[in-house]
Parts: sequence; C-alpha cells; structure tokens
Amino acid sequence: FRLPAADIAKPAPDGPMDGAVAGTIGYMSPEQLRGLPVDHRTDLFALGVLAYEMLTGNRPFAASTRVALAEAILHSPPRPFG
Repeated sequence: FRLPAADIAKPAPDGPMDGAVAGTIGYMSPEQLRGLPVDHRTDLFALGVLAYEMLTGNRPFAASTRVALAEAILHSPPRPFG
C-alpha cells in the first residue's frame, strides 16, 4: 500500500477528525463513547474514575479488550467499592 505523493504532502488536520476517538477509554464518559457532545460532566466522570482507582487500587470497569471496556462503561454498573 502506498499513499499518493499529494496525500503525503497534506498537512495534518488542526481540529478533531470526524469519527476519531481521542482519550483513554477507561476514563471516557458514556456520552463521549457514544460520540455525543460533551461538557464539564465528562471531566467529572473521568475524575470519579480516577478517585475510585486511587481509593480501591482498581478501576470501576474492567474488561480484556478496549471494545469490551467501552461496552462495560456503557451498559454495566461499576464494580462494588471495597
């Protein structure tokens, strides 16, 4: 597979790309995983995940793959505290 020379010379996009996921999945809010608009509550979700992890030594959602982790965040309750 080779890119045409014209594509190689194009500058990288300045803003987010449509369909691109940026971030660490384990800290993403359900809205962010669904591709919906996000606001300060997404940051609060990530802070909650971090606090949970600091207090318990584990993440609130666990899975063996990134897709399964996203599925757990979207559809499962967090693991019990403790």
